[in-house]
Amino acid sequence: IVIPQEYGITAKEKAEISRLICAPLVRKIRGDLRHQSGEMVHQLNPEYSKDITSPRRNVRTRLYFTSESHIHSVLNLLRHGELFSKDLDEEWKCGMEYISTVPEYSYMTQIVFLLYEITTKPLEDRGRFRLEIHMSPGASAQVVDEAPTPPSEPTIVDNDNL
Repeated sequence: IVIPQEYGITAKEKAEISRLICAPLVRKIRGDLRHQSGEMVHQLNPEYSKDITSPRRNVRTRLYFTSESHIHSVLNLLRHGELFSKDLDEEWKCGMEYISTVPEYSYMTQIVFLLYEITTKPLEDRGRFRLEIHMSPGASAQVVDEAPTPPSEPTIVDNDNL
């Protein structure tokens, strides 16, 4: 049984408790999102990527398996941790509103971070990277009509706000 108040009542408490719970996980994700020179990279197989615009791009995948408490903590950090500017766009606000309507995170809850590099921009340009965050609350016994409707677009974070 998970009691949401165990993660704090106020936004400040939620952010502080979340930092304590998932600091190692967040450090690992953040480190993996940064480009590591010299690491082994994989590319799409050209035989199977004929319809893809950039089949020679590097593909890096990281999978993390964690507990529900860490899921609550990561989402609370995104919502209350002041990681981003308060004046973010409507997509971000819509995504955060969706997260706040999810009553519980069930089996197979997923948070997906997709980091894109825009190679046409200069190396020192902070706009060279784009981060998308996708979230699914997992399997649920809810009737489909009662389930919250996710945003139609992924939540996109402008790199200037990281």
